[in-house]
Amino acid sequence: MFEKTRIFKLLSKFPDLTSDTLMYRWLMTMEIYANIDCYDDAEHARKNFAVELAEAVELSGVNAILCDTPDGYRFYPANAELLDIKLVIDVLNWLSNYPKAKEKYDDALRLFLKGDRTRHVLDDCRLSLELFVKQYLSNASSLENQISELGKFLKDKNVSTELRNMFNSLLKGYTSFNNNNVKHDDKINESEIEFVIYMTGAFMRLLITSANG
Repeated sequence: MFEKTRIFKLLSKFPDLTSDTLMYRWLMTMEIYANIDCYDDAEHARKNFAVELAEAVELSGVNAILCDTPDGYRFYPANAELLDIKLVIDVLNWLSNYPKAKEKYDDALRLFLKGDRTRHVLDDCRLSLELFVKQYLSNASSLENQISELGKFLKDKNVSTELRNMFNSLLKGYTSFNNNNVKHDDKINESEIEFVIYMTGAFMRLLITSANG
């Protein structure tokens, strides 16, 4: 029974995880424990702890998910399971070949998990996508100046005209939204930031899967 595990007993001592700051600190502490190497059979022990920790977080209702990444166990925000898997976890794994883009996407996700609802999350998302596209197309153009090149690429990959037009329109709106909101530190609606995070992942996912198709 999960209620008899050590991780459940530990969680029971933190009844109030509603504060973003408290929750983030707790998650980061647990993340350190999940990656610690102080056992005779460290890998097996870490895996067992991570499984219990992931289950505990899920049952607690905290909007976070523990992922097994090449950099160790790491927490990321979790809001919609299907989108989290397809547009966050999958994309982070695929970005291993795009380290600069991965770093900024990771930064955006961790800021959001921490409770940051300012332009900094948007800035990291945009920079992640821009760095990705620069490496992807092997040029140094800004994101705004990549739209036509991306359209040509998608056409070469036999992506439908309608979807290419949708992609271009969304990317234009994406860059405009970011440009207008990264100029100040005002709090931004959480649902808008969440949308931008998923849209960033959606852009990169389409390009990566199209390249592999």
